[in-house]
Amino acid sequence: GRKNIVISRDTALSIEGVCTVNSIEAALTEAGDSEEVMIIGGGSIYAECLPKADRLYLTFIDANVDGDTQFPEWGKGWYESH
Repeated sequence: GRKNIVISRDTALSIEGVCTVNSIEAALTEAGDSEEVMIIGGGSIYAECLPKADRLYLTFIDANVDGDTQFPEWGKGWYESH
């Protein structure tokens, strides 16, 4: 099965069936020797994890969205494959 790990600043956060940690390093330690680790946000988590990634699964949505957070620049060194 899949192990769900949530990174949160809230040290009191407790969710049934979910491992909660307060850093990316702790999350990666919890993930152990998992074959694949999926990062699902937010913006600062993406920015910190991108240099550690060896694969990106991206979905592009053609829409104008109001907001102040964007996925970090990722183009250099990556290539598209299907």
